[in-house]
Amino acid sequence: MNPYTILAAVLLGAAALFGADHFGHSRGVDQQKAEDQKIFDQVNAERVAQKAAANSILQAKLTEIIALQAERATLLTKLETEHAANQKATNDLRAKFAGERLRFQSAKDAGNRADGSDPMPAQGDAADNASPAECVLSAEATERLRGIAYDADTLRDDYKMLYDWAHGVK
Repeated sequence: MNPYTILAAVLLGAAALFGADHFGHSRGVDQQKAEDQKIFDQVNAERVAQKAAANSILQAKLTEIIALQAERATLLTKLETEHAANQKATNDLRAKFAGERLRFQSAKDAGNRADGSDPMPAQGDAADNASPAECVLSAEATERLRGIAYDADTLRDDYKMLYDWAHGVK
């Protein structure tokens, strides 16, 4: 055989092997790319589904929060209205009794009950018990006691509003 023919056959065979390998490799790469793209598409579809589910949960929670905020605003408006009415009533009572003087009975008459029973029997003669002794407080003492009572009423009103708020809010 001719050495050129053998060389040509070897070169042709090598070229065929190289071409087949290149063709097979390219085809394999293309197949792998197609399989990878399927996996990417599947992962992206799962992400889209998760985002949609998360968005629906978020929207439901936002709607719930908006409803709670509206309910709280309504409750707060109601409580503020009640609080203002209580403050007005307290201020009206304070103004009504501002000109009055405070009086109290003496200690020996303070124990007498409206039903006629006396928890502490009276000492002394009947003449002492016949007329109750009345004591009028000074203007300064009266004003201080009224200030304490007003502060207590105001504090009670504030406490009631806070208590109602704490127990009315969901």
